[in-house]
Parts: sequence; structure tokens; C-alpha cells
Amino acid sequence: MNVDRQVNVIDCNIGNLGSVINLIKKLNFEVNIVTKPSEFNSSRKIILPGVGHYDKCIQNLKRINLFNDLKNKIFSDNYFFLGICVGMQILFQSSEEGNEEGLGFFKGNVNKFNFENNFKTPHMGWNNLIFDNKKNILNLDNRVYFCHSYYVQCDDSDDIVASTIHGKKFPSIVCKKKVYGFQFHPEKSYNDGETLIKNFLDL
Repeated sequence: MNVDRQVNVIDCNIGNLGSVINLIKKLNFEVNIVTKPSEFNSSRKIILPGVGHYDKCIQNLKRINLFNDLKNKIFSDNYFFLGICVGMQILFQSSEEGNEEGLGFFKGNVNKFNFENNFKTPHMGWNNLIFDNKKNILNLDNRVYFCHSYYVQCDDSDDIVASTIHGKKFPSIVCKKKVYGFQFHPEKSYNDGETLIKNFLDL
């Protein structure tokens, strides 16, 4: 298959890999599963799905020697990268969920939702995307599916493409150069999620 129809999907044992792979295949792209640096193929597209703990995600990447390799690829500006949920959060500098240092591509930190009102944690279910600017690949403003107890605080507002409100406004899509982060789960967001992944893969 043409390399433009391929995507590297990182498997570091943090969950939800199967749903993401099924969606990519439905869109007629070929999946190359990566569990170590030597398994990257020549495709310039990389997706890191994520469900679970911030520190565990980073520790698993380090255990399979992918953390520094992935960091080099992201900072090189030669790859299109998409991090989903925890895969987005580790693009930032640190998290209240753990002690590990993140990839640091985006300036900012990950904080825990802490409500004194009726808003529930985790933030789970359908919610809206509110676009802050138009430098995005999405062209839609519908509802997507969330499941998270931590949110990113992004220091550079220019990196925020879309936000969502759950007790407070937080970034739900970030982008800088060729690197994207989705706080929600496109693989669980039906038609809109499919559109989001398709638009990324078509870059």
C-alpha cells in the first residue's frame, strides 16, 4: 500500500488500541503497530491512543525505549502526530497525576478537576467542542465523547484549537506545527470522531 495510506500506531499497553485501529482500517488506511523504535515504518503519521494513568503511560514508553525516540520525532517537525486523551496530556510538561516529566512539546501542565459544586469527576460522556481559532483540520463543531479526570492547562493560547466546558473551560484540541492532541476519544465519537481521524490521516 502507498505510504500515504499508512499510519504508525504506538502500543504501550495503555488501552483502547483496538478501537482506534478498527477506525483507521475502516477509513482504508493500513496500520503499522509500533512497540519499539525499530518498528516505525516510513509513514510520517503517528498516533498514540491513551486510556489510563499519566505516569504509567510515560513509564511504559520509556520501558520500550520509545519515549526519547518519540520526543525526537515530534520536535523534528518531520512527522504528523496525534495524541489521544492521556496521549495528549503527555505532550505537556508535567501532571498532578504523577511525577514523571512529560514530552514538553506544549508549554503547560495537567491538572485534576476539583469541583465544589455538582459537576462530576470524571468528566464522562458527550460534550461540545468550542473552536477558538480556525487553524484546525476539523471543520465541525459537534459533540464528542470524553472520559477523563484531568485536563490540560495550556500556557500558549495560540496552541488551543478548541475548548470544552465542564465546570470550567479547558482545552479539548491543541495543535502546534504538525502535532495534535485530542482530550476526547474520537474512536468513541461515531461520525464526528471518524471525520476527525480521517482529516488527520489525510494531512
